[in-house]
Amino acid sequence: HYLAILYRVQRLILQAGAHPNESPKTKDLFKEIHTTTRPIVSYLYNIENWSAFEILLFSVSHFAIPTETVHQLEQIAIKRTTISKTFPMMPQIQFSLLFGLFSTYINFRHMDWAKETLDQIEALFKQSEDAGVAIMLRFYHGWYDYIQSKGQSGIDKMQDSLSIAHILKLTKTAERMSNMIPLIKKNQQEPAKAMIFVL
Repeated sequence: HYLAILYRVQRLILQAGAHPNESPKTKDLFKEIHTTTRPIVSYLYNIENWSAFEILLFSVSHFAIPTETVHQLEQIAIKRTTISKTFPMMPQIQFSLLFGLFSTYINFRHMDWAKETLDQIEALFKQSEDAGVAIMLRFYHGWYDYIQSKGQSGIDKMQDSLSIAHILKLTKTAERMSNMIPLIKKNQQEPAKAMIFVL
């Protein structure tokens, strides 16, 4: 059922070639997308303890949910997620979710929420001390600084993170960063036309 909803959202976006600008047509599209995802939102609000399924569902659907609702659900996700020794991948799933939420907030220039999410990642990182996460966290701090400063700072952190990933032979991480940097620059210049959603 939820996969069908996500498929419908994807189809709506592809058919419309939507960008979150101010045109009435785009506003109508996002209204329809938000209406379509209401069953997912209702389900997530009503689950008392979130498992990997709920985290993954939120991870792949947050881009289609109103950002104010996403912010509320982020707080719920952190409070209702239990880390179990029988499921050691949970922290990694949480990291993926939080990095994705950061991208959504920064796309819509909710800079306070983006910073809150970075703080959440740092708090979670202290429990795992994953080298890959540390590199990505520095990169995302650079991304935040770059948007916040209108392109005046932050690029050094992103480039440093890319260099460290190359040194540690984290090929996929380095490739992802390398692809993201020009998109981040474009997003800073034209936020309505060059959005970056990390899922």
